[in-house]
Amino acid sequence: MKRMKLFFLPYAGGSASVFLSWKRSLDQAIDIRPVELAGRGKRICEPLYESMEEAVSDVFSIISKEIDEEEYAIYGHSMGTILAYEVTRKIKATKMKEPEHIFFSGRNSPDTENIFKDMHTLNDNDFIKLISNYGGPNMELFENEEFKTMFLPILRGDFNIVEMYKFQKDHFKLGCNITILNGREDELISFEHMKKWERVTNGSCRFYEFDDGHFFINKYRIEICKIINDTLV
Repeated sequence: MKRMKLFFLPYAGGSASVFLSWKRSLDQAIDIRPVELAGRGKRICEPLYESMEEAVSDVFSIISKEIDEEEYAIYGHSMGTILAYEVTRKIKATKMKEPEHIFFSGRNSPDTENIFKDMHTLNDNDFIKLISNYGGPNMELFENEEFKTMFLPILRGDFNIVEMYKFQKDHFKLGCNITILNGREDELISFEHMKKWERVTNGSCRFYEFDDGHFFINKYRIEICKIINDTLV
């Protein structure tokens, strides 16, 4: 049986733990490797990233140690799609083995202008309201001061690096096949910009839509895992 490592890269504010439950719905041949970003989970004591470049370098240092003779794939949701794209760019630049497949989930193509502008600088109430509007944590969670004190800096830090991200306008293209997934009701994306994902690779590109918003991955986890299984195994 062919073994396949699958690295998960989380959305803003997310940690490796959000993908652990996916293991139950994935084929046994898929070895899930959720990547823990700095400042959360097991790395809670480490400083948050100050730029997307810093985040990419960190994720690259983690994944590059795991690239061996086994095939591997990457799944990134929202902020994780940028990490997946830029880490693979770095992997290709260093002439390491590219992923077998990349799943880009819940975000427009990387060359799309960022709709977030200095949102990480909003006051707490406005920032929390913004997050909740897009299907983030329930407002009730932020009434817990311990949760608010711990989580808001992480989320602001992630929004900051996403807002500062600059797409490199060159002729770089991925060499692998890709799958694009999105929520039909996601106000953060558009079909026109999602279609542009097919321009970032020389491989094939498949699209899947789900009847939900930005965090469709929670409601449709089983269906997404089936797509992953059918694609990788």
